[in-house]
This record gives sequence, structure tokens and C-alpha cells, in this order.
Amino acid sequence: MTRMRMAAAAAAAALAIASQPARADDFTTCDGFSAPTKKTDGMTEGTWMFGLATATVDLRPADMRLSERGIEACDRALADPLLQPGQWLRRANLQQAKALHAIQSGKPEVALEATAQSDETGKADPFFAVSLGLGNQAIRALALGQLGRKDEAMAALGKVSAARPWSASIQRLTTLIQFRIDEDAAQDSFVRNIVLSPENANLLYWDAIMRADYAAAIGYAPAITWDLPKKRGGWVMDNEVRQRLESIKERAEVTGALAFALTLEGRTQEAALVVQEANDDLAEAMALPPQRPGGKPPKKRDLQDWETRQPYAEAGKLKLELWQQAATFVQGLPSRPPELAFDAFTKSPISELPIFVSVLKGLNLPQPQQAAERDAAVTQFLNKLAAEKREALRISNRQLAQLLPRRLTAKMMPVMKPAGDGYFLSDTGLSRAQEDKSDIWTVRFVHKTAPIHVVEELAVYGAAMTAQREGKDSIVILSRRSAELTTNIVGMYGGTSSSFASGYEAQLRVRLVNSASLPPELTGMEYRVLSAKQIIDDMSGRVKAGSGITIAW
Repeated sequence: MTRMRMAAAAAAAALAIASQPARADDFTTCDGFSAPTKKTDGMTEGTWMFGLATATVDLRPADMRLSERGIEACDRALADPLLQPGQWLRRANLQQAKALHAIQSGKPEVALEATAQSDETGKADPFFAVSLGLGNQAIRALALGQLGRKDEAMAALGKVSAARPWSASIQRLTTLIQFRIDEDAAQDSFVRNIVLSPENANLLYWDAIMRADYAAAIGYAPAITWDLPKKRGGWVMDNEVRQRLESIKERAEVTGALAFALTLEGRTQEAALVVQEANDDLAEAMALPPQRPGGKPPKKRDLQDWETRQPYAEAGKLKLELWQQAATFVQGLPSRPPELAFDAFTKSPISELPIFVSVLKGLNLPQPQQAAERDAAVTQFLNKLAAEKREALRISNRQLAQLLPRRLTAKMMPVMKPAGDGYFLSDTGLSRAQEDKSDIWTVRFVHKTAPIHVVEELAVYGAAMTAQREGKDSIVILSRRSAELTTNIVGMYGGTSSSFASGYEAQLRVRLVNSASLPPELTGMEYRVLSAKQIIDDMSGRVKAGSGITIAW
């Protein structure tokens, strides 16, 4: 009897939703895309020639506001006659969006049901399985985590990670979800992901510094780099100039902390070399531009660039000196009365540095009770630090939704081919550039409509192919960037008159190596080496090779 009542209630609710008139914004409220039409699904295709023709285009969703109201909007959109029977991919996307709204609303059972419906809708298409289907698996893991079904949730995430092993964004997605389910497993994943995402090393480095785990910090330091892949001409990264300036100070600070760590580990000669290299870098940044040939003064723009750099270089120099003072202070702690030493620390500028644990551990506390109290204070601080890290890595459901793999269709799927020049020939495809006849290359892959996780994998594929062409068997990813491209059209009198989405680009700065004879500077970083053969064997079975005229390879 109870089951019959529940079924009746569910049927009544469904009828109530179906009987409610669809609202104009239901589709956008549900999944961020506009309502479909008879000719397009509003998600993968656009119209041109005054609506007479359609084409696959890079349509991007509006920012979704996840809520219980969104669940209702999705139900109305799914029942709306505007959604044509043949627009199955949009239907699957609406069902996935309903699951996201359900996760935000604390309704994991509804989310599980919606992802199952989405999978059923798209099950006949192989491209669905490696795009929206993976997103469904990720949402399913979130729902299972909310229900306390940890093992099932981790298994679902494992399937997502294994399906796209060369995509940095997919690995980041699964790791961030892991932090909600199994923190220890997530920490391990974050470390492993340095292979595809070297930027992780910077976060791990500072975490180790704050915990006074200096051996670990020294191990992460070589993976930190400020040398990014080369851009294509005509494209500008958001905030690139400011980031380049701030890196002057950041580089000095990282180097100062490394010298501090090396000093406390007894590696004083290495610490001195590190400091000298940092001072040389700062001196270069602070040096006036040289005169031009013939005794001409520097160009005005070069002088302006020099003036702009100075505050950042001076701030970096101060940070470097502060870390050197901190090393001297901590080394001298055992010879000072603990109360006076700690008081001096709190009043000194070095108290701004993340060395609290080192200072506490360095205090000379001969009494067992004092030492026990100090150890308790260190434990309390580390627990607080761990809680803050968990909070920092716990991104919102809305942010997670933006990381989910976007739709992929047969028409969107790229082929592996060299890019053209972007003027007479399409710039879609693979391009590469060698740095001064070295083993370091920038490898890029660009596509107008394929989602970023596909473009990232093709860039890795291209790097592996480049390694084999150059007689190497492996690659090491030194740095990377993934970008959504937007073209801005400047009006006749300046200012941006219009803009439109222009696809996705993955950039890698890689070093080509032979795994049996790594360069000395990569000693201890064997875990970062990726086999070119393994990548090519995997990707060649999933990506077709292209053909046609090209000038870029």
C-alpha cells in the first residue's frame, strides 16, 4: 500500500510539472544554454545566412545558479515541445544539469536518477561516453559521496580519470571531487598530477614549507617554473602582464624559502648558490636598459617597462633578505632563552613568513612539560593548517559544474593534423616551436569546437609525436596553459565593439628526453617522465590523422 501511495504521489508530481506552462528562461535556468529551435538544439549548432543554414559552433553556457528551482526548470524544459525528438544530446545535457541542481539542493537520490536518465539518452553515441557521460560519472561520485557510499564514489571517479588519462583538466576535476570523499587519496592524486599539471608543485611546495617538511619542499622546488609556453601571435592572455610582473617577486620569495629550507637541512653551500642566482635575477630585473647602437638612449617603452618592474623587483629583494634573516634567526634559537627568543620572533618582520613551526621546534625547552606543551601547540597549528587547506580546496558545486567535460559530437571531434598559419590556412590543429635548438619545445593544439579536455590530450599526443621525431622516447611537461579563446573586434574609434567564442587551445612547454639517460637537472624527478610510446599507442586508437595542405609542421 505504501509503495502504491508513493507511486501515485510521484505520478501526481510529474503531472503537475507537465501541466505547468514552460517559462521563457527554463532552458537557460536549467543548463545555461538558450532554448532550442526547430533547426538547432541551442547547444552545439548555430544558424547563419539569416537562419537558412546551420553549423557546429562553439556555444558556451551562461553561468548556472544551482538551486531547487533549477530542478523544476529542468523538468519543465524536458517536457517542453520546443525540445525536438532528434535533439537527444540537448536532452541528455538537461538531464545532467538537473542532477547538478539536485546535488546543490542536497538531493543525491534525484541526482543519481537524473544521471542514469542522461546516460540512457546518450548510450548509443560513442562520443557521448567520453564527454557528457564522464560528467555523469563525476556527478554520480558526488551523489554517492553525499550518501556515504565512499567505495562506489571512488570507483566512479576512477573510471573518469582512466577514460581521459592525458587531460589535465579531467585529472583536476576528479582530484577536487576526491577531496570531498577521501582526503588522503586526493592528496596522493594531487602529487601524481604534477606529471600533467606542474603548477601543482607550487602549492605542494608552500604546504611543505608551512609544515616545516623541508625535505619534501626541496623535492618539489625543481618542478616550479615561471617559463610558460610560447603564445601564438595575435593572442593575449588575460592579466598576462601583471602576472609576469608579480612573478619577479614570487620567484624571489620561492627561492628565499628554498635557501631557508636547504640551510635548515644542513645544505648551506647549496643555499648560498640559490641565493646568488636569485640576486642575479633581481639585478637583471633592476638594471637600466642599455643604450642602443650609436650611443642612442634606450627606447621610451623600454624605460617605461623598467620603471614598471622596479616595485616588484624591490619587493622581491626585501623578501629574499627576510628569508636569509629568518635562517640566521632559527639557527640561533637553541642558544637563546626560549621566552626571549619567541618574543623577539613575534616583534620581528620575519614573523610574517610561514616559519611558525620551525620557530617552535627550535626553542630550547629542557623541561619535559615545556616540550610537551610546545609539541601540543605544533599539533594544534598543523591541524588548523590542514583544515584551512581542506577549505581552500573545497570548491563550490557551481565551480565543479564549470569543470565538467563539455559535449562532444562526431562533427566536433578533431583530427591530428598540423595547423595552418591562421590567415590563408586554418590555425586549427597542432603547432610546435623549438627553443634555441635545445630539447625544450612549445607544443600547441587548437580547435574551434572540441572541448578543452580533448584539446589537452591532443597537445600531449603532439608532444609525444615530436619526441619520437626527434629521436627521444619520453617527455617531461615543464609548464602548461589551457585557454578558452575569445576574439575581440575593435571598432573604428577604439574599444571592443563585439566579441565571439573562438575555440580552445592547450599549450605545453615540454622537454624531450630519453628515459634511460635523464639530464642531471632532472635527477629525482623520474616520476615526471611520460613515455611517448604509451601516449601514442593510446591516442592513435582514438584519434584520426588528418590530411591537407599545411605550412606549420
